Amino acid sequence: MYKDAGAAWSDATTRLGLIPREVIIAGRSLGASVAVQLASEVNAAGLAIETPFSNIPDMAAHHYPWLPLRRLVRSRFDAVATVGQVHLPLLLIAARDDTIAPVWMAESVFAAANEPKEIAVVAGTHNNFDHYSSNEYTTLWREWLNSL
Repeated sequence: MYKDAGAAWSDATTRLGLIPREVIIAGRSLGASVAVQLASEVNAAGLAIETPFSNIPDMAAHHYPWLPLRRLVRSRFDAVATVGQVHLPLLLIAARDDTIAPVWMAESVFAAANEPKEIAVVAGTHNNFDHYSSNEYTTLWREWLNSL
């Protein structure tokens, strides 16, 4: 997935001619970890992530606490470890009632991130927060984009 994101970035900035400092990197859930990795490698306008999880070992332990999965998982998708390498404005949106990637995971990503950064915890769950909180969601995006 990281290679695919890099290839998409390369294609957008070379073949399509997009100016890197005018491109927003965005990702949701698993895509948030991929977006964080890409943002650590390129110079974009900003990084926006929604309902991120901290890393796969945390997700495995959260969903299957009775299994020793932290030691067994190979894929890490570690947003917490990588976000400190990102030096772009960050917008992070989490869902208050997210049972898939709980708010504490988003907060751990946010805590590890560099300034400037903004976090918003909105009503809703992992898959419906943007619909459930559509006015707040739209306002967050609009204000963040205007700040860039």
